[in-house]
Amino acid sequence: MFAAALLLLAAAQPSPPPSPAEALRRAERLADADRFGEAEPLLRAALGTDDRFLKRQAFNRLVGLYVRSGRPDKALHTGDALRAWLKVVGDPDGPGELELLTAQCHLDLGYPDAADQALGAALGAHPPLPADRRLDALRL
Repeated sequence: MFAAALLLLAAAQPSPPPSPAEALRRAERLADADRFGEAEPLLRAALGTDDRFLKRQAFNRLVGLYVRSGRPDKALHTGDALRAWLKVVGDPDGPGELELLTAQCHLDLGYPDAADQALGAALGAHPPLPADRRLDALRL
């Protein structure tokens, strides 16, 4: 009986947290399976990496997860953190896409003035949005 209790106790011990790369891989599989609640903490764990490429992937996936799950408020908050991180690391790529997503989230939340401001930033971004995304911005 004592041995069985020790086995149960050992099995109940939390496993060590996965590396950021492994957390991102697991989160992507879960998000692809529409298991957002399980993917979110893994994506947040992946944000702790020093690898800029991995961190950017985790941010993009997390913002996309919030949009897909109907949580534009959380997408905006995470987008603000992504924007701040991009400024810190001096990464000029992607602000147009982020601003376009921000505009859509503001519209979803009922803030047309903020959406219009984000659309202006998306259309004026450097590097410019690809043609198909510019059309999406003009349709909003």
